[in-house]
Amino acid sequence: MPDVARLSVSLVGLSLLLLPAASHAQRLELGASIGLGTGGHTKTMTGVHASVWWNDRIDTGIRMAWWPGPYPHGSANYYVNCGDESPSTCAPVTVHLDSVTPRRFIAAEVRYHYRPGERLRPFAGAGYGRRDSSRDVSCAIPGCESLLSPTFTWGRRTSSAPDPIVMGGVSYAITTHLLARGVARLHLGGEELNMLETAVELGFRF
Repeated sequence: MPDVARLSVSLVGLSLLLLPAASHAQRLELGASIGLGTGGHTKTMTGVHASVWWNDRIDTGIRMAWWPGPYPHGSANYYVNCGDESPSTCAPVTVHLDSVTPRRFIAAEVRYHYRPGERLRPFAGAGYGRRDSSRDVSCAIPGCESLLSPTFTWGRRTSSAPDPIVMGGVSYAITTHLLARGVARLHLGGEELNMLETAVELGFRF
């Protein structure tokens, strides 16, 4: 199990163990979100979350979200038989890279909510997790697999990367238990992995 998954499970388990013994202000929240991820291309991004409110200002929890990614189908050229003396002998080998699953984001998050007691409240927060994706790697021309290194991986390939997050937004208490939020999350994966996510969330507090 990845480290972030262990952290998330431990966080939720600890929260649930402490919940019955906490003050009446502490509540469990479950919710979902829909929004847009903008990294290369704009794609719909959906998510679910579970968190615990420790008081009227701070909540911690976990969130999982899915994003189709900017390039569902792609290709890359690898060159073989290249030599310094006769570069004209280079032969391109085209490799197809096709997404199998949407990118999955899972992170532990903490948020601080301002203006306690008000219905409209700004908040800021941070999180840390991982992003995972899977893709099928295939050769464009049958049989060209032998031209590349024997260590080259064909078939399904899964990759992971760290995902630090900073966020901010506003929430509105529709009822005592139902919350609506507008939130912006900046995923700081580095270079081409940076992504801005804007979403609308609904959460129900028990």
